[in-house]
Amino acid sequence: NNAGFNCNAVRTLVMPREWRHREALLEAIEDVLADIEPRPAYYPGAEERFDSLVEAHDDVAMLGEREEGDDEESPRLPWAILRDVNPEREDAPWFQEEAFCSVACETRLSGEDAAAFLERAVDFCNECLWGTLNASLIIHPETRRQLDDALEQAIDDLQYGSVVINHWPALSYALGVTPWGGYPGSTYQDIQSGIGFVHNTRLFDRPQKSVVQGPFRMWPKPPWFVTHETADAIAPRLVEFERDPSLSGFLGITWRALWG
Repeated sequence: NNAGFNCNAVRTLVMPREWRHREALLEAIEDVLADIEPRPAYYPGAEERFDSLVEAHDDVAMLGEREEGDDEESPRLPWAILRDVNPEREDAPWFQEEAFCSVACETRLSGEDAAAFLERAVDFCNECLWGTLNASLIIHPETRRQLDDALEQAIDDLQYGSVVINHWPALSYALGVTPWGGYPGSTYQDIQSGIGFVHNTRLFDRPQKSVVQGPFRMWPKPPWFVTHETADAIAPRLVEFERDPSLSGFLGITWRALWG
């Protein structure tokens, strides 16, 4: 999202080590990224962060071509996925530094079953990953039925200001009514994702986290999907709808969303 210059861009993908579909999922993600033209790396320090993170790992999928910049245009960086990074390297830069560029990493954790993996994944995210803003749990309906209380416990235990099930965590920000901020407990000496919440239109006194849940498959395709074909027409209408909500505006957005 936004060439990686966003607090909601994916940073770490935590997967079950024994999951037989792991390679298929990574290849599908890489196929999508390969079709997206690299975007200008306009944010200061992006090239240096990109190089330092990529050079620190030996299994990197590079998607797209790197283009040098000039006085008038920023350089373009490829998309990069650091595959199978060691989860035991708690001091690794990809776990402890905010990439804020077009880099994401994938790591795998063992688990005898879905419940065991989920518990270890929660512990890993809480203890090893820097930052407490948001986390997303992608879970199939059948697995969700199997986990039942274990999933609720995981949602409760995740130390993130927003926990979103089956969707992009930016939804928690976009809804407006939900509190948005880092998980409580950070200090000025260890700021993590900040102190306090914004939005929170219900004025909860001391919110801990927001939880947003959605279906495993969503129809129509959400306009924030990079593969959505009419997102460029929907985005300005969403802005107009925010300024002046109306039934006709909502119907116009819905109609265009159907063609994504």
